[in-house]
Amino acid sequence: METMEYDGKTWYVIENEAQLRSIAFDDKTLSRNYIKHGDIALADAWTPIGDGDHPFTGTYTGDGYHISGLQIAGPQVNMPDCLEWLKMVWCTM
Repeated sequence: METMEYDGKTWYVIENEAQLRSIAFDDKTLSRNYIKHGDIALADAWTPIGDGDHPFTGTYTGDGYHISGLQIAGPQVNMPDCLEWLKMVWCTM
């Protein structure tokens, strides 16, 4: 994944669905700064990033781009976790 420096921080550039899904890999990836460069159309149901034991603590900016095809996976969705993810998607730098 490409990185860029901005305001003294390293930002990981998200350009596709696979890169977006890779944020949920582990505590290290859950704590990074991400910036989206392009619209992303999800092909499969979405599993929210992070949970109560391993929350997303990084920063994510959509930079004005969109995510389409969002369908939450699983029979139960923890609404606070889902809302945190939605807040992450639409925050800006």
